[in-house]
Amino acid sequence: MNEPGRGDGRSIIGRSLERQDARDKVTGRARYTVDLAVPGMIEGKVLRSPYAHARIVSIDTSKAARHPGVLAVLTGADLTDIDPYFGQAVRDQPVLAIERVRFAGEPVVAVAAVDALSAEEALRRVSVEYAPLPVIRTIDEALMPTAPQLHVDRPRSTLFPDVQDIKPATSATTSPSAAAMPPARLPRPISSSTTPSPCRAFTTFRSSRWVPSPTTRAAS
Repeated sequence: MNEPGRGDGRSIIGRSLERQDARDKVTGRARYTVDLAVPGMIEGKVLRSPYAHARIVSIDTSKAARHPGVLAVLTGADLTDIDPYFGQAVRDQPVLAIERVRFAGEPVVAVAAVDALSAEEALRRVSVEYAPLPVIRTIDEALMPTAPQLHVDRPRSTLFPDVQDIKPATSATTSPSAAAMPPARLPRPISSSTTPSPCRAFTTFRSSRWVPSPTTRAAS
């Protein structure tokens, strides 16, 4: 017995079907989230690290906070009332860098303002002092017992149960006795450059829901 629709022009098997949004996308008519604008929308920018590995010596956001149109300025030091870490196998990624940066492009400062121009101008008034730290460039260097540890004592995530046996780095692996230990199963992440990266310094985010409280405005 023939399958329903086969041979009568109604079957989709073996036919090339046009996507419903194909024409709008290739002609530029399609609208994405970034194209939307609603009254009261807040624009945000994120300042990112130019270094692959560095200690954050100081962050001065005072000028950015006073810039017209700025609603809030956040750094890693402002995240003490939440758990700032996330990750898939290991929760080792802070929302904003805390004490040091571990890859070029890591978010360091976030600004929310009434428009994108105000947010970007505010970020240009942020002053960050970095002290570059050692980096490693190859897998062999990453597996050396003396390689710098990027993440220490970070808990594992509840996601991806099939990788829950991966052991995160612990403070024990940074001790002098670590030289006699075999390499950890999880290679240390590689920081690939000692010089500032030409990576994109700012990233945009938008929100139409969040409204800063009076205490948030005062803190910023």
